[in-house]
Amino acid sequence: MAKAATLSTRIPLGLKAGLADLAEMTDRPIAWHVNRALAQYVELNRWQVKAIKKGLASAKAGRLIPHDEVVAWVESWGTDDELPKPTWKNPGKSAGRRKR
Repeated sequence: MAKAATLSTRIPLGLKAGLADLAEMTDRPIAWHVNRALAQYVELNRWQVKAIKKGLASAKAGRLIPHDEVVAWVESWGTDDELPKPTWKNPGKSAGRRKR
């Protein structure tokens, strides 16, 4: 078994009651449910923050797809004339918004 650490936090009384009910219904300790919930939360949020940072770095480097191209692509889904997925343009060549 992996080493464990103690974590103490305040939670709303209703949440604690819900955890107690769940623990009783599943015949599992509250700590088991808290560990599972925290593990899922951390995994999801770490992934999301990494994806956001990667996207921001890509945008800062100029790797952008104009909004109107994305809208046209999405609007073509399910039609006979579905467009190919748009790709970013070279930063030196018309990156960013197009003038209308």
